Parts: sequence; C-alpha cells; structure tokens
Amino acid sequence: MDEDELDINYNRNSGTVGRLLKTDGGLSFDADYVGLLNSAGNRLYPDIKACFWTATQNGDKYSWSRIIDKTKDGIDRLPNSKEFKLSVRCVKAAEAEEAQPEKPKEVRPDKPSRPKTR
Repeated sequence: MDEDELDINYNRNSGTVGRLLKTDGGLSFDADYVGLLNSAGNRLYPDIKACFWTATQNGDKYSWSRIIDKTKDGIDRLPNSKEFKLSVRCVKAAEAEEAQPEKPKEVRPDKPSRPKTR
C-alpha cells in the first residue's frame, strides 16, 4: 500500500489488507470486533468493527483511527474524538522502535552475596 492510499479518508477499499488482519487472515493478527465507547460511555459497533487509534492527530479534539469492518475487506480511515475509547493505538515501526525502553544495565555487586545462616 503506497503513501497516497494510506491517506485516503473513510472507506479506502484497500483490497485484501483488511481481510488479512481479520481472524484467520494469515498474519497472526486477529482483529477483535469490540467496537468503541463514545464519550457518553455507550458501546458502538460491537461485533461489527475493530477500531484502532493511530498516532496522527486531526486538530485539537480528534485523532485518526483505522477501522476494520467485519463485512468489508478494506480498512477505513476516520477521525474520532479523543474522548472516545478505541482498542489500541497503531504506530509506525520507526516510532515503535524509538519508544522502546532501554534495557536495564546489569548490576553486579562488588562482592557476591551469601545467604545468611542462622
């Protein structure tokens, strides 16, 4: 999928991409169709849509989301209120690598500790 296709809003009809992310789609990523919660706490689209945040904002009150619909093979790109609750946030691989915490440094005591005896 090229950069221009990634930026198309709403139903992108992106062919097999959405199908591959569905249960048993072949990528070992099984989209869970839990829908989302709106700002009033109402559950929308349960058992129909899997909704994921992206790291891209759309103004002060909205961020972009990706939606996998059980009935379509494409992936939708929609702005959603930041007050909504979606399943997870998707990040680009480069951003994910930057966000990885540093591995803790190995600490070695000057003298090996021995168990206390009574």
